[in-house]
Amino acid sequence: MDRPPEVQDDAHWQDLEAGARLWQARDSALQLLDALEARIAHASSERMTLADAVPAVREELEALHIAADAFLRMQHKDAEANEFCRACATADPAAVLRSLAERDGRVVALVGNVLRPGAAFRRGPAPPTLHDLDAEDAVGEVGEEAGVHLAGEIDWPEGLSFRMRNLYLLKLELQGELHERFAAQDGAE
Repeated sequence: MDRPPEVQDDAHWQDLEAGARLWQARDSALQLLDALEARIAHASSERMTLADAVPAVREELEALHIAADAFLRMQHKDAEANEFCRACATADPAAVLRSLAERDGRVVALVGNVLRPGAAFRRGPAPPTLHDLDAEDAVGEVGEEAGVHLAGEIDWPEGLSFRMRNLYLLKLELQGELHERFAAQDGAE
């Protein structure tokens, strides 16, 4: 992926990319917890051992492992982010579930080796995530303003928060370039 000319500093660009990868790991962890919550809600007595949970959420565990490993390969210096991703990328899937349940504790609680509903547990299907929506729906969720097209001119790192695109548009606005760019875009169509 090519760095846009607006981002001159190498360290800043690496931070943006690391942030995007960390965001993907966080989203994968949340999707795993959502899947685990749904499995527990349908399990007898609303509980599940770690050993039983591993095969039930194997696909989500794999996605989390890949996302966390992608962040770790960047060798970013943020200690807390590295600790989180190391816990998510460990080879032992039960250890990953244990770590996430201990970190969360609100939706899924861990008692010994048994996963149980926490205080914020939802009974019923989890709401759709952005991952469940197609690309067109995801853009609609964020907003279909003309600025989305301007911010889309940059090849941002995959998974980067939409807030970074909004900050870019704010920068254009503060520099007095946003309206000129809109006019140029309107003339190009």
